[in-house]
Amino acid sequence: MKSFLVKVAALLSLVFCSCETTKLTQVGFNSAIEHNSTGTTILHVDTDLNSIVLKGDIFLKEGSLYVELINSENDIVYSRTFENSGQHIISEKFNSGIGFWKLKYKSINGNGEIVLKMINQ
Repeated sequence: MKSFLVKVAALLSLVFCSCETTKLTQVGFNSAIEHNSTGTTILHVDTDLNSIVLKGDIFLKEGSLYVELINSENDIVYSRTFENSGQHIISEKFNSGIGFWKLKYKSINGNGEIVLKMINQ
């Protein structure tokens, strides 16, 4: 009987632990930039007590790249077109709002690499 109770307890703890969800706190891009490529990622923010941080690097060899961050109220809070070849560092902080935040990029004949994250912290 004791062995049975130990097995049941182990099974119950496994079931309850496996049901625990992990909260997604960052999304972004880590990929090559190709001519006319685009990307969109969305982060759900469930509290307005935190900040949204936009952080990363863009390595542009040619062309240009447009980056845009849209807040939960659908306002563009960050937009920039990178036109010069080389490394571009992004480090911006915004007051968060509850809802869905969108991070987008669009290459205009661009070639290079994008490593950019939107972080809820």
